[in-house]
Amino acid sequence: MSKGDTNKVVVIATWGLPRLWRYVEYVVPKIPVKVCGRPSDYVFDDNSVRGYSYSSTPTIYDALRRNLSNAEIEVVIVGQDTVVTKCDGVKQGGSSSTSQLSCIDPNNTDYRAKLETDNEVCSLNEDLYNEIIKQQGQISYSEILKHAEEVIRKYADAFLRNRSINYANPIVVPGAGDFSRYGYRFESSLENTKFVLMNRLYEVLKKELPDAVVLDITHGVNYLPAITISALSEVVKALYVMYGRPRCLLIVNSDPVNEDCVTSRINIVDVLDLDREGLTFNEVLRNIGAFEGTAVSIQPKPNVTNIDELRRIRSNDGRIKDLSSKLVNKVGTALEFGALLYVAEKLRSDDFEEFKQLVINAVKDIEELITRKVSINVQGKVVVISRDYAANSDLILQRMGIDALEALRNVIHECSRDGGWYDLDCLSEAIDRLRLPKTAIELFKHEVDTLKEHVNCINLLIDKGKQCWEAPYEYIYKLTVESSPVNLYRLVKNKEINNYIKDCGESSEDAVRCDPNRRNLIAHAGFERTTIHVKYCDNKIFIKYYNKCINKIEQLI
Repeated sequence: MSKGDTNKVVVIATWGLPRLWRYVEYVVPKIPVKVCGRPSDYVFDDNSVRGYSYSSTPTIYDALRRNLSNAEIEVVIVGQDTVVTKCDGVKQGGSSSTSQLSCIDPNNTDYRAKLETDNEVCSLNEDLYNEIIKQQGQISYSEILKHAEEVIRKYADAFLRNRSINYANPIVVPGAGDFSRYGYRFESSLENTKFVLMNRLYEVLKKELPDAVVLDITHGVNYLPAITISALSEVVKALYVMYGRPRCLLIVNSDPVNEDCVTSRINIVDVLDLDREGLTFNEVLRNIGAFEGTAVSIQPKPNVTNIDELRRIRSNDGRIKDLSSKLVNKVGTALEFGALLYVAEKLRSDDFEEFKQLVINAVKDIEELITRKVSINVQGKVVVISRDYAANSDLILQRMGIDALEALRNVIHECSRDGGWYDLDCLSEAIDRLRLPKTAIELFKHEVDTLKEHVNCINLLIDKGKQCWEAPYEYIYKLTVESSPVNLYRLVKNKEINNYIKDCGESSEDAVRCDPNRRNLIAHAGFERTTIHVKYCDNKIFIKYYNKCINKIEQLI
């Protein structure tokens, strides 16, 4: 199949409270084979896919299946723990009886499945509520989370599996809001919601690596669609620069629906064609930026119960900030002007492995915190589920940044050699495989060609028998560019050139000036002559920064 084929699609659907949904005829416009297209490519006509359902998701699935007959399509549902609320005052089986619906009869499979699921879920939710009241809140939040996932699965079975549409494990995130009428109040920062959502979406899409992602926000309520769009946009951009997929993010939403049996169009909200955007590593890393704030902040509540745990998690904030600035932020900046050698040096350092482990541990600790350290209290007839902290979703961005840096490192590492050297030709080929600005690539390759010319000149000047030599780039430049013909003749005749060009292994950092100039560093893609060590051996050129120069270079980026 060609590069532009769409072989796998992941449909992500935000679901609120399914028991309130209407029975509607959804109409989906024609979807291009690439999924992403121009606005004029999404056409409503006689061939548009139409279907009655309580959910827009199966009709969107059918439309994708028609246009992408050979593609693998997976559905992922995003829901909230708020689906455990009681059903008091809400009619089940739809908003009206079947006798009032012109589009449905009592034997309709969708209606019967919805009615049965509503009744079952309401009974289960009532039992859970009564048990929490009986136990006076002495119940694990994991039980509530498990119950919420079961509720979402039951509706997914009714709306999707009954139509032979498979779905992945639902993503259940912590919700917020006052549902006292239905027995609950959820008190939690939306940062906790975004933290869990972004992390789970990243895990799912990194595993699947689809060609396209379709986000259906029709049934998301209040803040959930906005948070999902924000989180998903960051995730697909990061994955694209690493793997070239997903190439497309399509966001859809239906017309407003306030009664049964109406027709509702599925509208194109936004199209993100990542191939057309031409995203690069440096853009993604600079957008992620250096870590700021704290891993988790304490909320202003009367009784903070997890203070020791929060302090433990925050204990590495300072180190994470420092390493994030050196790696995510500065590497992103260096890539803008093609300083691949600097990137190589930073990503092989112990700092990178330390940064990676610190962030992984912090993400794991906070996920556990959000899942386990939850206060459940009974206030009268209301169950209050609360968290006295707010996670920083920027940590998930740092996690994605680490993976992006690791993708860079894996490519560059192929060019590393013993002694910290890098094969110049290999680096020149490697930069073509990375998603970087064209100007940065051209600048780097120009510097490679320039260095090769200087090395060729040196080879004409030294003894023919010297097959392996090394020297500071600054010396090479002085000999080949700045020296007058008379002076150069004298150096060669008296073999004084050997004071500049040493046999391999005999040069020392002591004679290196190491006085980098910021203008030269940027203008020459990191090939700052006072900082680079050059080796020629077996017809190949190798380069590296002198160790004592790396910190000085870092200060200029």
